[in-house]
Amino acid sequence: MSSIWETVLRFIESEPRGFWAVCAGHLVAWGATQRAKRYLPERLSRSTRHSLTQLIAAFVGATSTIVLWPCRDGAIAALAVGLWAPTSWWVTVRIVGHYWPELRKQLSGDEEGCE
Repeated sequence: MSSIWETVLRFIESEPRGFWAVCAGHLVAWGATQRAKRYLPERLSRSTRHSLTQLIAAFVGATSTIVLWPCRDGAIAALAVGLWAPTSWWVTVRIVGHYWPELRKQLSGDEEGCE
């Protein structure tokens, strides 16, 4: 176990360029996803709310990554973060929901899809 921990620490200490920008962009996109759910009007259809939430998360993730890593490589990483953030949030919520259903309700902030 200590060798795994040492490997993780070594990776963090010698992280590739832009590692922290990508991590921060990803987390900011996840946070924006949750905020967007709270502020989008309830009168919108479920699919419209879902699409708008994903669009907002993609935009915020890409923007925050490019702001933190302003170069051509950062732009490519920003595009990847923007596209991956909504999907990774969906996967994370489903995995948590499978193993810890009560935590899933608190994590996601909505009751849709809690089956």
